[in-house]
Amino acid sequence: MRRTEPGLLATLLLIAAFLGVCAVPVLVYQGFWAGFLVGDDAQAQARSDHLMLAALIVALVASSVGIAVGWWVRLTATIVVMTVVLAVAGSIALLAAAKYDPPTPQPGPIHCQEHSGGDNECPGD
Repeated sequence: MRRTEPGLLATLLLIAAFLGVCAVPVLVYQGFWAGFLVGDDAQAQARSDHLMLAALIVALVASSVGIAVGWWVRLTATIVVMTVVLAVAGSIALLAAAKYDPPTPQPGPIHCQEHSGGDNECPGD
């Protein structure tokens, strides 16, 4: 099998994939500190979760593009590196999905019902 010389499109896609993979630690760092510094603030925790999700999506997409382009132009080292990144990101995604506990819905307002004769019937009484 002869190695194909990468064209301009393949080169640009590989550069974008490597930049995406390099951006992942920055997003993880920001996501960690966004939730760690503020503490129990729900808005900060949501921002942290969104940054971690963005890092995961960037890692999965960038490594998949890198594998596809590396396969296309037969760059073995690129395929190996991007496969490792994809495996790590995929395992993190599986661990996060297994650990995810959706928030419990808050109970609605309690409404009491008044009956004839003056009795009130409230839920939970």
